[in-house]
Amino acid sequence: MTGVQTCALPISQAKNVEKLIECYALLEDYPALEKLIAQLPDGSPLLKTIGKKFMAVGMSTEAVSAYVKGGDMQAAIESCVAQHQWEAALTLAEGQNYPDLPKVLAQYASHLLAAGKQLHAVELYRKANQYTDAAKLLSKLGEEEGHSRIQPLRAKKLFVMAALEVERMRKRMMGNSGAPDA
Repeated sequence: MTGVQTCALPISQAKNVEKLIECYALLEDYPALEKLIAQLPDGSPLLKTIGKKFMAVGMSTEAVSAYVKGGDMQAAIESCVAQHQWEAALTLAEGQNYPDLPKVLAQYASHLLAAGKQLHAVELYRKANQYTDAAKLLSKLGEEEGHSRIQPLRAKKLFVMAALEVERMRKRMMGNSGAPDA
């Protein structure tokens, strides 16, 4: 047993949570650190410390739960973005009316486009009600398919989908509630 391991028990008995967090982090006892999240009251500043400890080792899910319980939604979203957990970041941002949501969407979309997942980016834009971006991307994909002359039917379908996105945007701007959502 090292000196750090032997000090964990007396620290926990003394109820010195701040030192206990440090001790568990040094011991790399992450399950014990995760249990502390549940034990601490909502909004405790120690939850942010725990979140930082988890982010330092790349455990973003645990870090997010600490940040959320601590009331620091911005840090929770930023930790998801830092670990490329885009779906979780979007879910958190949408649920909290996060002011930088368009920035998170743009980062995620550029990540998808860089990975060659254009249709996933279109889907993201559609879910975010960014019809123009979806239509532009669909048109670009349709053009690329059309120039290749391998699958003209697919090019046509992409252009029709782009037109539907433009129509969806037009109806939304006109205030028509009959716009298709899916």
